[in-house]
This record gives sequence, C-alpha cells and structure tokens, in this order.
Amino acid sequence: MPEAKLLMSEQKLKMLARDAKGEARAGTPREAAQKADAMLLAVHWSRIKDVLNQTGDLSGKVIVTCSLPMNDDNAELVVAHTSSGAEELAKMILYGQHPHAGGKPWERCARSCAGNGSSRFLLRPLGRIGDEYVKALYRFAEANGIPVVHFKKGQNKEEVARPYLEAAAKEGKERVVIIGMAQEKASVWRSWPRKGQEKARHPHMDWRREMAFINHFYFYLWDLEWGAAFWKTNAYAPFPIWLWLNGHEWAKRQLDKAGIGYEALDNGFRGCRDEAGLQKICDRLGPAAVRSFFARWSRRLPSVFTEADRLAGYGYEMAFRQFEISDTLVFDRPQRQAGCGLKE
Repeated sequence: MPEAKLLMSEQKLKMLARDAKGEARAGTPREAAQKADAMLLAVHWSRIKDVLNQTGDLSGKVIVTCSLPMNDDNAELVVAHTSSGAEELAKMILYGQHPHAGGKPWERCARSCAGNGSSRFLLRPLGRIGDEYVKALYRFAEANGIPVVHFKKGQNKEEVARPYLEAAAKEGKERVVIIGMAQEKASVWRSWPRKGQEKARHPHMDWRREMAFINHFYFYLWDLEWGAAFWKTNAYAPFPIWLWLNGHEWAKRQLDKAGIGYEALDNGFRGCRDEAGLQKICDRLGPAAVRSFFARWSRRLPSVFTEADRLAGYGYEMAFRQFEISDTLVFDRPQRQAGCGLKE
C-alpha cells in the first residue's frame, strides 16, 4: 500500500490556516499532532496506519474520527460484528498512563524524595516493580483458581473468554473468570548508562520512551453491576490500566434488580415492559458508576502499589480513552438496512 501523502499543496494548507484565523498555521501531520490536544482523523480506513505512522506518539491526545472501516473499494466493512472501527483504532493509538508517573523518572524520584519518605514506590527500580507485579498476578491466579491463557496473534479474545463469563453469569457470582496474556505494542521507558559512565559503579542514566512489544494482561471478570467486563494492564512504567465497560449491560443488570422484564439484544434492547423505567435507569449511568467499579476491583486485583504507596497518595486518575454511542435503529430485514445505505 502506498504511503499516505499530504493531499494538499503547501499553498492550499496555508490558505486554510489563514481562513481559520487565530493561531492556526500549516504544517506536517507530525507537527499538527504534537502541538494539538485533540485531533480529527478524517482519512480513508486503508490509510489510517500510514497516517498514524506520520503523526508519531499520540500519548494524551483526544482522537475524533469519522473514518468508517471500509475496504479499498468501499464495498463492504472490514471490521464488524466482533469489533468496531473505534476499537480497532484504539489498538493502533496507544496512550493513557498513571498520572503520578508522568515526566522523567529522575524528576519523579526528586518529587518523592522531597516528600515525607513514607512511600518507596518511586525509590524502587521500575523493572523491579514490574517483576513484583507479575509474580503477584500469578499468585493471585493460583490462589483463586483462575485460568491463565496466552492469546495467540489474531485470536478473538472475547470468544475465548465468553464461556467463562457465561458460566459466572449463570452462577451469579462476581469474580475474575480468566486472565489472558497478549503481546502488544506499547510505549515504555528504556534506560542506559550515560556516555562516559559505562564503567562507573553507580552510573548516571539516560532515559527515553520507546515503542516495544510487551506482555499485556487481560482480567476478564463478571461484575454484579456491569456484567461482563475486562481490566487490562501491563508491567511497564507508567503502569497503565484500561477498562472495558458496556452501558447496555449495566442497564440490564439494573433492570434485573428492579424486576423489570425486557427482551435483550446482543448489545441493546429489543423491548422492555417499562420503557419509562428503562429510560430512568439509563439516565442514572454516569461517572460515579465507573469510579465505583474501579474502586471495587482495584482493591481486589494485584497492584503495583503497596499500601504505603497508597497512603502516600499514589493512585490512578480516570479519563475516557474511547467512548462509543449508538442510535436506536433496529432493522427487521437486511433489505431495509440496505435501503438506509448501511451494510450488515
């Protein structure tokens, strides 16, 4: 596939920047990405990877896209049913980190040393923290009889976890059902002795963020409030955590508790005995429910933080990495769907 090129001449870009007024100016994709807090990605799906390669690191950026996952001739979807364009794009864009692990490692150590000394988190080597976390993960799995599986490249993780999640749902028990491991690309810290310090007993180190394929851990779990969910992390600084939660499943759990009957779709509702009641339940869903989920499971799952670290104020802050919404259209026949310009 040819590399995506700037589709506009420098002159046209300068004209657009002038018309936008303010501080807008023309530049390359990398320059635009690095100086922006948010980006609108509006290219053909076949060109997305090339464009992302040109933009460089997008850590901490808000990405808005209107790119549909269509094949080269726009005849059919290349992503559907088991995933979505937004989910696939999220895998290509790697960002999100522990907020107290921002900046350079020596700056973080200085802040920690300037405190009351009650926390050892930033005084421990980052690699040792990661190794301790992996050992704690395996101890947790063994103590609770949780299977640990290694996902193969291209394997559908949700399909592997589905029977375990369904069994937990039938039991009505809240628990981690499976821990999956997958090698995925991530931005990690690398260190090496500074030039001229190679033979020193305690060398000064240089640090840099690099992309590397590392193990990621997926905790698939059944939650009484949210139903099926997963908690994803890795053992490399800045020790990020990703949550996957489904609002429709949260609403179904609330309907069950309220004793309101409904007909469920795979990711929605076909009907409900009390539509007004369902709407009230949906209106209740907000940040508090997400924070409650995170608080519950952060106490149960292995963590890179010791109790002393937590008491010293180290923890996580939450932000949306990906947010999907859907309309209320339900098609009874493929012909009606095609008539609206949509493909199955």
